[in-house]
Amino acid sequence: MKTIYASLICLTSVLVSQRGYSQEKVYPLGSSADLLQQFEQQSRVHRRQAVAGEIQLRVSATATLAARINFEQAGAPDEHRLAGVIEKIPGSSFYLNITGSRLTGNIVLRNSNQAYEYFSDERGNAFIRETDINKVLCINLLEAPASAVPQAPAASPARAVPLLESFPGGAGCVLLDFDGQYVSGTPWNGGNPINAAPSTLTNAQIQEIWEMVSEDYRPFKVNITTNEAVFNSYAKTKRMRCIITPTNTAAPGAGGVAYIGSFNWNDETPCWVFNGGVKGAGEAASHEVGHTFGLRHDGRTTPSEGYFAGHGNWAPIMGVGYYKPVVQWSKGEYAASNNTEDDLAKISSTTYGVGYRDDDHGNTNATATPLVITASGTVTAGVNNGVIERTTDVDVFSFRTSGGNITLNFNTAARHANLDIIARLYDNGGALITASNPATLSAAINTNVAAGTYYVSVDGTGAGNPATDGYSDYASLGSYFIDGTIPYANKPDTIAPEKDTAAAVTPGATPGSIKPGVKEQIDSEVNGVAVLAMPNPFTEQLTIRHTKAGNEQFFVSVFDVAGNMVVPVQRFRNGQQLNVSKLQPGLYLLRINNGKEVITRKLIKAAR
Repeated sequence: MKTIYASLICLTSVLVSQRGYSQEKVYPLGSSADLLQQFEQQSRVHRRQAVAGEIQLRVSATATLAARINFEQAGAPDEHRLAGVIEKIPGSSFYLNITGSRLTGNIVLRNSNQAYEYFSDERGNAFIRETDINKVLCINLLEAPASAVPQAPAASPARAVPLLESFPGGAGCVLLDFDGQYVSGTPWNGGNPINAAPSTLTNAQIQEIWEMVSEDYRPFKVNITTNEAVFNSYAKTKRMRCIITPTNTAAPGAGGVAYIGSFNWNDETPCWVFNGGVKGAGEAASHEVGHTFGLRHDGRTTPSEGYFAGHGNWAPIMGVGYYKPVVQWSKGEYAASNNTEDDLAKISSTTYGVGYRDDDHGNTNATATPLVITASGTVTAGVNNGVIERTTDVDVFSFRTSGGNITLNFNTAARHANLDIIARLYDNGGALITASNPATLSAAINTNVAAGTYYVSVDGTGAGNPATDGYSDYASLGSYFIDGTIPYANKPDTIAPEKDTAAAVTPGATPGSIKPGVKEQIDSEVNGVAVLAMPNPFTEQLTIRHTKAGNEQFFVSVFDVAGNMVVPVQRFRNGQQLNVSKLQPGLYLLRINNGKEVITRKLIKAAR
């Protein structure tokens, strides 16, 4: 049996600590334009001599590396890209991108754990400096254990992959690419093409991997998708392709590989996952995509190791998450951490332009979302759910009851959850009645109460000691779902009764058989606040007006009858139009949050 740690070379962190990169000198290379001209002249000379394009890469006052160009591309008039290898040095590569006066790029000498970084200043002066290779490239990510079923070479043509999206319309996009990809014109393989074979994972495994990665990136405005067309609709600076394949040309012997900070490189440089199996491929995908957002490895100083495999039931995503059930983002709160960078802050920073998701439920009793309850007192998860997006986020819900035993279950994502829930029940005066924080990730409240109005809060929490055997609430984030029963003698008003129902619903009808009524708008009022949605039924556009909001902004989202968010939360101004052309005909719920209350209304999408 292959030793699990065979591909994990822990000497990297030792070498890095001994090199003292902070003392390395920056070497000037002239202007970016002059540097490009030098390379072009050298390349032309060698081509006239019938020799592959060769250039000299100066890395210091006394050292020069002979390089061979394998890829060269001139884009816009002021854009030029070069990629290739260093002659006679196996495992080497170089990449330069000169756009106007701006220079970026690197030289990687993988076998000797060395790297150089190209950069320029605001005046267009070009420089190079030696740097920690771990700041450039993910080196030697541990392969998944044998139990994760490493991918075998594909034996049949690629099949159709299920088309999935975690956050349609998100600010950024990550494509989980399972069906093979021809990659050229990137730093990988020294600029030479890579023809990556399709993954051998089943559609059920693909679905679960997508769920895992989606939950890891749930706090952010990032759409995790398997749909190439969706990926292509994003600008190159707002997307990343993660290729899941048995073709490990980019980094033989590793579980995956990525260039640090490459999410916004404005080119087609992908990241890679070579592991098979759900746990191996899923954890590696989140890890490698994390690198493209600028994250570095989570290891330890004692013992000296580049990747921390966790403690208790927990591990960091940027360490090794193959062996633990709870794998979260980290800021180095565990003992002997060698990396205290704030993962959440880096991913959500303006550098990459994705940011956190908008808060979907208020944090206080005054801004609480009414629980959606049926006339029989049933609370269903399909329409009572949310996301804890930030460490400080608390989602508050309200309900009224005629008194008796209430049962509420607060469940995390069914698979690969990051959110550890603590749920609290308060009376109308804000006094805590009870709380639930069991050893499991989910929570439940089961208690008797008198008639009245109550509030429940959902919050992320930690477990154990973050330094030795647990985790804090730092990255206890993600999806949750609420179900249960609440006694109610009369029809609850958590979905308020509508004046002039805009559709006639035949009992037992499916959404597709709902027939539009004669009214063309919903004009509903709760606590004196009216909401207009026109027309209703709708086909393409829906105009939403909050009659008491004036010019203030509010948040709008749309859910299907199963509780799935089909139009993500958007910031709206009064009278703005909502594009709903992609929705199928049927019944939907419109949710409006004006910062003071959340109003839910029924809408009908008519067939064209």
